[in-house]
Amino acid sequence: MSSYGDAEAGEGETLYYGIKKRPVYYVCMRCGFKVTKEELEAMPAYMCPRCGYRIFMKVRAPPSLGYLRRVYAI
Repeated sequence: MSSYGDAEAGEGETLYYGIKKRPVYYVCMRCGFKVTKEELEAMPAYMCPRCGYRIFMKVRAPPSLGYLRRVYAI
């Protein structure tokens, strides 16, 4: 079961509340090479395909909206 309930969505499909699933990127801390999560999981060990370094930083997703949403409590 996914973190979004029972809704399974492919790349770019809309999930609950209009949230779109985005790919997760990691950046190598030594050379700055950008790698997707799927590419890292395909390797036997988490290491940069370019330099072999094993420390990555997760890239934050850009803000999807130009403004903040206000969510009212029930």
